[in-house]
Amino acid sequence: MSKRKGVIFKDKIKRAFMLYALIPIIFSIVLINLSVIFLSYSIAKRSTRESSIAISNNIENQFLEYIAKGQELGDSPEIKSLILNSTYKEIYPEVYLFMNNNDFKSKFYVFDAEANLITGSRLNLPGYLENIEEPLSWGIFKQMKNDFGRTVMQKNISVSRYGESTIYSIGNAVIEDEKIIGYVIFDIYEESFKNNLVNYPDTIVALTDGYDNIVYSTNALLVKQNGKLKNEIREITDEGIKSNKYTVYKQEIFDGKLKVYSIAIRGDLNSALEITNIFGGIMILIIFVSMTFMSEKIAKTNSGGLMELANAFEKMKQGDFDTKINLTSTLEFESISQVYNSTLDDIKRLMAENEERATRNVMSELQALEAQFNPHFLFNTLETLRYTIDLDTVAAKNIIKLLANILRYSINQDYQVVMFGQDLEFIKCYLEIQSCRFKDKFKYNLKIDYKTESCILPKLIIQPLIENAIKYGFVGKTELIVEIKASIINGNLVIIITDSGIGINEKKLSELRLIINQENNLSAHIGLHNVQRRIKLTYGPEYGIEINSKYQEGTKLKIVIPERHF
Repeated sequence: MSKRKGVIFKDKIKRAFMLYALIPIIFSIVLINLSVIFLSYSIAKRSTRESSIAISNNIENQFLEYIAKGQELGDSPEIKSLILNSTYKEIYPEVYLFMNNNDFKSKFYVFDAEANLITGSRLNLPGYLENIEEPLSWGIFKQMKNDFGRTVMQKNISVSRYGESTIYSIGNAVIEDEKIIGYVIFDIYEESFKNNLVNYPDTIVALTDGYDNIVYSTNALLVKQNGKLKNEIREITDEGIKSNKYTVYKQEIFDGKLKVYSIAIRGDLNSALEITNIFGGIMILIIFVSMTFMSEKIAKTNSGGLMELANAFEKMKQGDFDTKINLTSTLEFESISQVYNSTLDDIKRLMAENEERATRNVMSELQALEAQFNPHFLFNTLETLRYTIDLDTVAAKNIIKLLANILRYSINQDYQVVMFGQDLEFIKCYLEIQSCRFKDKFKYNLKIDYKTESCILPKLIIQPLIENAIKYGFVGKTELIVEIKASIINGNLVIIITDSGIGINEKKLSELRLIINQENNLSAHIGLHNVQRRIKLTYGPEYGIEINSKYQEGTKLKIVIPERHF
């Protein structure tokens, strides 16, 4: 690039920055404001998250101990003997020791198969079972009965003269000879949650069940009258900040059966941030007004080259690679325009090369797919011919003639696309050979709209589908009928191949649909995959093969390609 004297664009930028010396102040105000907001919310979010994780881990670990103990008791011979003998027996000391050592204190009960209390850490029924006439059709007993052999967790409400209290029950059915003979239940009372959550005074904690019903909350103001959390907390979708009122973090344990919400009310934090925002906004407004008048003239003087460059890039984005620019206002812009123009030329050259390379790759793949002719057909035909020669020389001559037509057509590489009528003659030869091979066990029907015969399509895409129908159609069948229909529908050539075979079950049908739409094929379904691949490479992803089948009802293959004529 030749050197010439002129105005240096860098000097203009320096003078502009000197003129707008107040811009760093604006930037500093915004940066400080954003930093305060970010740090405040980050600290609140981190604190809430750490509390939530600690609480969740504590509850999960303690409850896992209850689950393990419940399963152990459900399998215990002593418990089974106690239930079956119907005699009172003091619960063994290790159960009481276990409950005393757990941070979440509980009551323990043993019931028989009819939900009658046998014994426990107290001899009275839990409050939530009082006045329940058929406990087996209600609540935790119903769940234990339905979830045979699994631990059940459920929130219950106990009503007494002191008011309502929440009880969280963990129960297991006692099973003997694959029958429920009784139940063991641990009841964790509301007071246990309160005592375990006292170590988190700066965080509101709400524990809900899988249906978002409150099990325990350290702040009743966040609970709706229906016993659920307020929507803005309960409907949280992402961890961390949810609304302008709260910082929320949610942890799910036991596959969502329990949810732990850690909540921080922002209050003072929001007030401080609002003052910061107001002050920053006033400062920015004053600076903006003072700069508006000064910036107008400078923008007009110095933005001409940038606008021309931006317009050139916009045209490039829209696909115009012929518009070049000539910027001479500064040495920098002159250099940019020369690089831009040179880049345009390089892009056009590379696009042409890539287009040619892609075309050659597609043609090579199409030729490779077309060349994959199934050798099993040739072997079966020659085998049929071997025994037909001795039995019927006329039929043998006909088979030789049909096979010669097929081989002549398939090895002719002069054309990659043919008229459907030409391919149809090849298909008829193929079907006739199959008729000679299977005799009366195989029949075929052709229903061809004459308008389709002049349509062009890739060579040899129908025969593999018919071969596939015959190969799998005879599985479990002694006779087979194949029907081929061709018609023009909505500007597309539609070819439907139907067989009366055994069909395909839903699982195998889903696998087959997935296989034929993969770019690479490692399965045995070579013919179907090759045809699908050739169609999509030739016409695009919206065309191809559609497979429909019902087990014991046959299979239908539908080919859709655009209608085109010579």
